[in-house]
Amino acid sequence: MSKQLSELPLEHCFYERPGASRVLICLHGRGDSMNGLMWLRHYLDLSEFHQLYLNAPDSWPTPYGKGYSWYPMKPDHKTGIFRSAELVSQVLDSLSQIGLKASDAILFGFSQGAVISLETALSRRSDVLGVIAISGFVFEAERLKNSMNTNQKITPVLMTHGFQDSVLDYEITKNQAEILKSVMPNLRFEGMSKEHHIVNQEIDWYRDFLLACHREALRNGK
Repeated sequence: MSKQLSELPLEHCFYERPGASRVLICLHGRGDSMNGLMWLRHYLDLSEFHQLYLNAPDSWPTPYGKGYSWYPMKPDHKTGIFRSAELVSQVLDSLSQIGLKASDAILFGFSQGAVISLETALSRRSDVLGVIAISGFVFEAERLKNSMNTNQKITPVLMTHGFQDSVLDYEITKNQAEILKSVMPNLRFEGMSKEHHIVNQEIDWYRDFLLACHREALRNGK
């Protein structure tokens, strides 16, 4: 019998992988939609992982059509970040519908989606399997550093960012990552030659990270 997710607080598309025991949850950037990340589906088609793509809650019109946003522009972003992180936490809670839990999930976010993935994993009630955060930033890194519980501090995190990123400054994100790294031994930050997008070199890192998280969980009896 196929597995289904229903009544989630966000528009979504779920791709079941029969026999999978984990789930990859993908969050797009501002002005995009879940469709904008679905090209990764085939590159990250691993037998261990279902895939779940989410739309952000707010409309964000663009010249190219309808887009979505996880939070407003500054200075009104804080409330939106916290609200969206709570919505993603509710999605994690809903994984029980397919026999999984938050600790079986890896959050994958680009730009705004990276911000929400980190915020959800490191400040909410649910401990996740891991986080991949691409071309984003850490919202209130000192707050997260000082508020994380023991399990959150050992969460595997892969962050990537481009030296030439003209949307979110590389040095700012690197410094924020270093704040987290001081209490998170499993955080890896990779700077690379790219702008504000995903490049092919990263995809192998994603696959390796997903499989490493899965295998480590198996070793720990999860």
